[in-house]
Amino acid sequence: MVRKSIPNHILLPQVLGLVAEGEHVKLRVKGRSMIPFLYGGRDEVVLSPFREEDLHAGMIVMAYLPDENRYVLHRIINRYAGRLTLMGDGNVKGVEYCNTADVKAVVFNGVRNGKTVNFYAARWLLYARCWHVLLPVRRYLLRIFRLFEAPYCITERLNQK
Repeated sequence: MVRKSIPNHILLPQVLGLVAEGEHVKLRVKGRSMIPFLYGGRDEVVLSPFREEDLHAGMIVMAYLPDENRYVLHRIINRYAGRLTLMGDGNVKGVEYCNTADVKAVVFNGVRNGKTVNFYAARWLLYARCWHVLLPVRRYLLRIFRLFEAPYCITERLNQK
């Protein structure tokens, strides 16, 4: 099976249009900004509709950053009034800011190795809280996670050829 990669600026407006209509859309993750919770090229997320008042710290969201003209799939680390601070789990510094109106979808579930993962089950919430607390040493932990990711990336690239 040949997989084609469609650029985000083409794919995401279409996908998010479906979410805005109330649909749940499964999408393969790209990039490394959410390691170790989501691995690009391997994991899938289900983008879902939401209510603005339900957005809170710890949620994984798809947001449009108008100042940067791009979409990100990151975790909310703070909410103050209608303003959100976002950060990827695979990042060691740097945050993004957006308004709650810029959030286009939330991620409640994902698919890893063919199995559904509920990112709001107690276990995953505990992992996320611990990961946030480990921010000062995250740089070193991410090196270890990326070592384990490397063999997967090589085999994935070989399968695409």
